[in-house]
Amino acid sequence: MSKYIDEFKKCSLESRKADSSRLLEKYPSRCCIIVGKSDTSDIDDLDKHKFLVPRGLTMGQFQYVIRKKIRCSAEQAIFMFINNKMVPISYTVGQTFDENLSEDGYLYIRYSGENTFG
Repeated sequence: MSKYIDEFKKCSLESRKADSSRLLEKYPSRCCIIVGKSDTSDIDDLDKHKFLVPRGLTMGQFQYVIRKKIRCSAEQAIFMFINNKMVPISYTVGQTFDENLSEDGYLYIRYSGENTFG
């Protein structure tokens, strides 16, 4: 899993539900997403793990945002996983959020890097 996601899930379910409900009420056109680095990946970690992402953004566009935030090199590829399955980059964030929503109101995404050239 991810160290940050594991730490985040140690908070009580009720407090996580309340937090996500408050955010979704305030920002109804956005999705609450928690992003963490896979434990087996050697790619850099994010400095920020909680995101409020517009529902209309594609997962490919969100992947680009994550890629820019970790400042990975051109020869590194990033892969995003939800429940140990790769995320289709053509899906919208809203579609992915609705299909994979956790009981606490968050979508949990892990990312991993791979050297593709060399």
